[in-house]
Amino acid sequence: MIKAGLDYYPLDVKHFNNFSTKALKREFGTDAVLTEIFITNIIFEREGYYTPYDMHLIIEVADALDMPENEVISIIKKCAELRIFDSFMLEKYGILTSLTIQKRFFYATKRRKKVEFSADYIIDKEKIKTKKHTSCIHDVTLSKESKGKEVKEVKEVKNTPPNPLNNEGAWRNDFKIYCSLAQAAYLQLKFDYEYIDERKRFYPAVNIPCSLEKAFIEQWSSETFWKKIRRQTSNDIDWKNVFNKMLMKPANKVWLPRNTENQCKPSGPTIVD
Repeated sequence: MIKAGLDYYPLDVKHFNNFSTKALKREFGTDAVLTEIFITNIIFEREGYYTPYDMHLIIEVADALDMPENEVISIIKKCAELRIFDSFMLEKYGILTSLTIQKRFFYATKRRKKVEFSADYIIDKEKIKTKKHTSCIHDVTLSKESKGKEVKEVKEVKNTPPNPLNNEGAWRNDFKIYCSLAQAAYLQLKFDYEYIDERKRFYPAVNIPCSLEKAFIEQWSSETFWKKIRRQTSNDIDWKNVFNKMLMKPANKVWLPRNTENQCKPSGPTIVD
């Protein structure tokens, strides 16, 4: 079995003094910095260069650090806004990673004979693929030429782990698969800032993120809802349409405090120089 993660990794001595860490601490306190380091440790220990962002991770972090799950979600969202974790990879693939994490991983594994990775998850191949990292950006195996000399055969691995959003209808017959699908859909919608802002404009008195969370906890993750939705003809669930229909019913809405309305300013990632 090929070793994936690392036994240890370096931490920048300026980590606690950089702008992103200070901004994170300013908003959430020292627990947020501990959360970020804990997740980074999970990344390096397991896959080495990324970790899936799902409810399993959220629950694990919340239990380990004795924090509410919604606080963990808020901290991770802020980490994406501050570019501590890559927001594009989070939105497109539902993973937590960063260019710094990837560069450190590939540098640390440059002496390994074989390194497996998903090419889709590499943020910037050109920046990582430097003179020092070239040998470990690929799957490197040993072969022999006719003269008997041992040479390195370099092959790029393209083995992207399956995305639960693409399951070809398997969710119909398996509640666990459906739950994974619902979790992935919830997180994807939660970080679809353009969609969230659009809902805020349409429902200025409704707390859209909380309404989405309520929909997931009280309905989407229930076996009753699964039995209902699997009767539809299509194998693909249009989760945006499902949530839009839910918002039409007052009982599904989480209202903002009186005299408070959604501000229609962008809620996407913050640009930090």
